[in-house]
Amino acid sequence: MNSKAVSIDPEVMHGTPVFRGTRVPVEALFDYLQTESTVDEFVFDFPTVQKAVVMEFLDSLKEEFAFDENRFAGRKHSPAIEAPAKEIRGSHGSRNGLGQDKKRKAS
Repeated sequence: MNSKAVSIDPEVMHGTPVFRGTRVPVEALFDYLQTESTVDEFVFDFPTVQKAVVMEFLDSLKEEFAFDENRFAGRKHSPAIEAPAKEIRGSHGSRNGLGQDKKRKAS
């Protein structure tokens, strides 16, 4: 990612990615978003971070992860889809990990 909204400097917060011009870690934004808080709540609680900088950062992430049909040129599917699915089995080879697959009895 190449965002001007984020600064990484060993002299600031030991190199933790922070919003430019602040000591507010980018991780704090993700923590807020995971708890269903809004960007407005984030910038209210961290007044040194401008909303425009947060939006610039989110836009850079959106561009980074946007679908690019040329990225997978010549492939039928993306690598994640092509990977074979593994069936998870318990320690005794059963699906439920109890040594045998239990069937529910009809009541």
